[in-house]
Amino acid sequence: FINKSNRSDIIVTTAGCAGFCEQEPMIQVYIEDKEPVVYGKVDSKAAEEIFEKHILNGKIVEKYLFSKGK
Repeated sequence: FINKSNRSDIIVTTAGCAGFCEQEPMIQVYIEDKEPVVYGKVDSKAAEEIFEKHILNGKIVEKYLFSKGK
């Protein structure tokens, strides 16, 4: 779904353990001039919803929200 968006400003990386095993897999979203947002317990369906609602439309998906801010 990311490739289909034709966005060139999106970077996907992997990271090691964040120390919150019960919340993994996790997604961290960094958008310029916004607070960082971390989502937890993310499966493929959740990832697509987060991408469509948060990354493309700027709306935080509360049901997967783990933390926001620095």
